[in-house]
Amino acid sequence: MTSSRDHVLAIPEILGCIIEHTINQPDDFDKTEHSFSENTLSFSNAPWPYLLVCKYWNEVIISTPTLWSTIHISCDQASYADIAGWVPLVDAHLKRSKDTPLTIVVNLIISQENTGPSHKNAVKPLYEILRKLLYNQHRWEEFFLYVIATEDALPNEMHCPIDFSIKFSEMPFLQQFKILFDVQSDRTDQPLIKLAPSPQLQSITFREQGQWIDNMHSSDCAVGFSNLKELSLGSENIKDWNIFWKILQNSPQLERLQMFMYMTQGITIPWIKIPKLHHLTILTNSRCTNQILQHFSCPSLQSLAICDD
Repeated sequence: MTSSRDHVLAIPEILGCIIEHTINQPDDFDKTEHSFSENTLSFSNAPWPYLLVCKYWNEVIISTPTLWSTIHISCDQASYADIAGWVPLVDAHLKRSKDTPLTIVVNLIISQENTGPSHKNAVKPLYEILRKLLYNQHRWEEFFLYVIATEDALPNEMHCPIDFSIKFSEMPFLQQFKILFDVQSDRTDQPLIKLAPSPQLQSITFREQGQWIDNMHSSDCAVGFSNLKELSLGSENIKDWNIFWKILQNSPQLERLQMFMYMTQGITIPWIKIPKLHHLTILTNSRCTNQILQHFSCPSLQSLAICDD
């Protein structure tokens, strides 16, 4: 009888490659805000079920870091048990992926339904998951994080799960970064994003409801985002827009731009040339739209979408 080790699948590299193709990588839909899917972190999804095939498969899979480098969490009104169950799974993925760059997609809705009397501690494991991911931010290659939380979902004795610092200077692999917050809270424990030169970064989304972006030094701007292709910006804070203008002025490869200007009073728009911009979307009032079009030079523009807020 032919032993399993005589079979082609007994070659660790081939077995690992085949299993890697069975893992459902997050697609563009999964990376859209508040898009929930069944392709989430679970013992039922690859690579976890293959650990039970045999001892040899178990050993190969656990020792193949690329099989563990994707962490996709989709949480739409999940129960406390669901959320707490993700904590050891995240631990296992982070440990077994070793130093491999990470793809992380997290969609969270935090509402009274899963922080009410029957699920009053649901926020705590969510915060624990984010804390673990942030500790490994130096390994991020793609990072997509979306959070909706209402004040009634955040009791005073709990921390909102966005109390963290993100440091671009510590992310040598980062290529795509998208972060959106809709947190109806007067709390001051907002996240802080510390910008730094990121020449490998290709896509950024900054959209939220409060002030949380730290500035770059002027000397960093010239080499800040030299390969950035897509950019989506939105803020109610004038300080954020002053930083956004610097990013735009130093993104010579930018091709797609979305701008969501929720509040325009007091915002000063500088003259900006974006030579390779093909697609521009603006959501604001008509007065501000006119100012943007007067101050932007986009010689390669192919499409313009204007939405009057």
